[in-house]
Amino acid sequence: MEDSIVAVVVTYNRLTLLKKCILALRKQTKKINDIVVIINGSDDGTKEWLENQKGLIIFYQTNTGGSGGFNRGIKEAYKKGFDWIWIMDDDAFPDEHCLEKMFSCHNLIYNKNFILTPVVVENNEIDFLHRGYISINKFQIPLQTPINDKKLLKESIHEITFASYIGMCIGREIVKVVGYPNEDFFIFHDDVEYSIRIQNNGFKIYLIKEAVIFHKVEPISIQPDVYINELIGMRKNTEGKLTNKRVNTSRNDTITMKDVFLCMAKRNIINIALVHYKINIRISLYILKDIIRTILVIAKRSDRKKLIQLYISSFKQAFTGKFSNNKLIEIYKKV
Repeated sequence: MEDSIVAVVVTYNRLTLLKKCILALRKQTKKINDIVVIINGSDDGTKEWLENQKGLIIFYQTNTGGSGGFNRGIKEAYKKGFDWIWIMDDDAFPDEHCLEKMFSCHNLIYNKNFILTPVVVENNEIDFLHRGYISINKFQIPLQTPINDKKLLKESIHEITFASYIGMCIGREIVKVVGYPNEDFFIFHDDVEYSIRIQNNGFKIYLIKEAVIFHKVEPISIQPDVYINELIGMRKNTEGKLTNKRVNTSRNDTITMKDVFLCMAKRNIINIALVHYKINIRISLYILKDIIRTILVIAKRSDRKKLIQLYISSFKQAFTGKFSNNKLIEIYKKV
């Protein structure tokens, strides 16, 4: 009997993108048994549009961020007994052969004890930040090291230790052992934390070179193996260096949601360090430096009182492990 596959899409107020994502899923050359959509508090007409669609399993909830959305989506898919759970945001559009290419790795498909991932393409470039490696023995910043183009060029299948949620296809047995993404993270580094738990439990993550998923851009008709090699060739002919994406921390006179997200990112990284790594000088120095950087940021801002409350709350949550995203948002909204 052929394994059952469900796609899980998390959406928040991006109906136009969601429509394209679902269309891309329905065009897959390998059958998807069902599509689960998690509506993260959308109020842009998403609910009304989905209710008129056939063949979708819909769940509604308040906005719990990406981490809460994927937690709910994987949980619901697991409860329904699917063998494979293919997850993505609403701005991800898999090439029509994406799922087929991932499952064509016959030397791997003998059980459901691993994860399959496609190559992420954005703006006609491979986004290497979505796939790479995490050391579970040595804490470092950034937490993940992106896969490089030389490794991607050599082989069709690569064993990696980190994958973002964009196109991650999870075997049922992994969910049974590892559990669900940490819903408390809300945004940033929840995929890192989940990858660490997957690795700690001895499971493998594989990157399939010929499987492609487009991120934030329209999917195009491609010949996957030729397309990826062409993108790698284009990358080699440019002088741009790979840089890590960071939250915009430019100076503002008043607190914005970017400040809240930055606090969540800081909180989540520190919590990962405290929970998954042995406390040592490296981690202690990182936390100390981060606190100093935070003080310097606050010193340059006009709305210091509220910003101090925001950072103190996020650091407290990181050290205690008692997360409250609502608390951070309440501080931001306080007059």
